[in-house]
Amino acid sequence: MPARPKLLLLLLPLLPLLPLPRTYAWPIPTTAPATAPAAPAPAPAKIDYYALSAEDFFKLPAVKDRFKETATFSQLDRDLLEAAIFHATNQARAKQKLPPLKFAPQLAPIARQHSDEMVQLQYIEHDSPVPEFHTVTDRFTRAGLKPQQYAENIAMLPTIDAPPGEFKYTIENGVTRRFTADTGKEILPYTYDGYAHACVQGWMDSPHHRANILEPHMTHMAIGLAVGLYEKQDSVLVTQNFSTPLK
Repeated sequence: MPARPKLLLLLLPLLPLLPLPRTYAWPIPTTAPATAPAAPAPAPAKIDYYALSAEDFFKLPAVKDRFKETATFSQLDRDLLEAAIFHATNQARAKQKLPPLKFAPQLAPIARQHSDEMVQLQYIEHDSPVPEFHTVTDRFTRAGLKPQQYAENIAMLPTIDAPPGEFKYTIENGVTRRFTADTGKEILPYTYDGYAHACVQGWMDSPHHRANILEPHMTHMAIGLAVGLYEKQDSVLVTQNFSTPLK
């Protein structure tokens, strides 16, 4: 068995930030008259991910980005990943000659609330330990929604695209790198595209989850996810809600 790499933690004193010295010529030049600051550049228009087809959505450069390894992956773009799972689900339906589901903004807060709660309370179940949100029906009713038919899928995947088996890691300059124990291949965080398709494929491999995705009477869907530690591992917990037409 190869020896584990030794990890060293170096604590360096913080140095005060000092202003750079300035050099003046004599006589000191007079200050130029103040000018009005330039107007800030307009913020780029936010893309409506749900107005795009699945094909066009997955052409966006951002979906090929990997999750940034910040503290508990706090910089993960939740809106982008939710849309990626939404469109990957519709791709799965298209393969079965089913029409795409429409985005339902009324369902998104219900899904996010359940995912946030699962991270906070450390469980992965459809039934919540919080009485007022105990069942899917409770959550829909509290939101004022009473569709004729509705369903829910949930999932949890780690933020790294790790194959089954053991892995080892090293820390270099404060950066953690992971490698498979058998082949030494580096394990990287998921891309938004990769995570979405891995999540949907996991549902499609499960008969009950697959049935929800391919239910022909469903017309609307929304995804809500939360990022955090689950059993001491950086993870993304996902809730997917479906419904028939909403009034």
